[in-house]
Formats: sequence, C-alpha cells, structure tokens
Amino acid sequence: MKSVVLFLCCFAAIPAFAARQCSQGNGSDRLEMPGGYVAQVAASADKPGQCRASITTQDGKTVYELTDREIALNPISGKDVNGDGKPDAVIETHPARGACCWNYYVVTPGEEQPLLRQFATSVPLNFEDKLGDGKVEIWTRDFAFDGVDGFPHSESPFPLIFFRMKGANVYNVSQLFWTDYQREIEDAKNGISKEDAEALTKEEGENAKPPQEGDPKAIHLRSV
Repeated sequence: MKSVVLFLCCFAAIPAFAARQCSQGNGSDRLEMPGGYVAQVAASADKPGQCRASITTQDGKTVYELTDREIALNPISGKDVNGDGKPDAVIETHPARGACCWNYYVVTPGEEQPLLRQFATSVPLNFEDKLGDGKVEIWTRDFAFDGVDGFPHSESPFPLIFFRMKGANVYNVSQLFWTDYQREIEDAKNGISKEDAEALTKEEGENAKPPQEGDPKAIHLRSV
C-alpha cells in the first residue's frame, strides 16, 4: 500500500463532504458491490462517538475495516478507480473543523492486500469520470499560487489539477483538460478591466526583476 500526502487549497467548485455518512457515531450508509461484497459505514459498536467502515464478503467475513470520528463511502465506490478492471471502494474520513486531514482509502475487495492506496489531503478530493470514458479522475484545486505576488488568498489563482491512478501509481493528467483551463482563463480575463490590465502590464515592464528566494510561483514553475 502506498500513501500520498497532498496539501491543496479548497475552492468553490469542490463539493461538501458526502451527505450519507457516519459522524461521531451517528448515521450510516451501505453499498452492495460486485462479487457479493458489501461496503458500509455505521456507528462503532465498541467505541462510543466513533464510526466504523467495513467491507465484508457474502458470508460476513470482514476483509477491510477502519474506525474514525467521521467516515463516508465516496460516491465513486463500486467503480474501477485505478484502471485494473476491478471494482474499488473509496472510503473517506474527515477530521474536526479546522484540523487536518482528509483521508481517502482506495480498497479493492478480493485482493490479498485490499488497501491499494491512501491519500491524505488538506481539502476534499473529487473522484469522477469527467470525460465519460470509463477512467476515473481525481481532481481538486492547486494552491501553489496562493499569495503569489502579494495577492491576498481571496484573489489568488487556484488552477484545477487532475490525476488518474494506474495500479497503485498516480499520474498528473491535467493536460487532458485544457478546455477547462481555457474557460477559466477567459472568465478571469473578462473580470479584469482595461485600466487594470494596462496598469499591471506597465508595472511588470518597469519593475521586472528575478523572483525572490522561496517565491511560490517560481518554485511551482521549476517543478513542472
């Protein structure tokens, strides 16, 4: 099993935590999966105020389980998340407000080691077949430009970023979604007045200088 830690910034397009969940011992959800497996979340029987997620076989044998304060079955559960032709369950846990982190457990029932990969992130991830081609994307917003050039958080750019899994590996496939970037770029451009654009162009031209050490924009550009 591999674990990935991602620190990403939340944005308006990211949905709230799944509605059908167990939180602090309240609530439940259940999903019947191919092969007779059942994924479910419910109150923990032996840990008050906690929730338990489990995947069981037809005869009730538990093949995977975990306990946390808040757990949900991601809606993508039952689909092939990592491209190996086998249905997966994605279990997500959420910490208390203001704490870190969101955790996502990609589980393949029937495997000797069912936990395929764990993701720990600072904000929610989306699991979705955005192109309708049977391949699941994992997407969110990239906060590498938060505070760039002195902009406040509310005015900083947070571009989309897309991943796919292949087996236990994760790949950046953002280049497949150029039309999404084009649309957001056009929306951003339309929100800039002609006067502001001219002022910014003039300022950049007159005050061009090398980036400072630790500039998040420069660090990000060197990494891609």
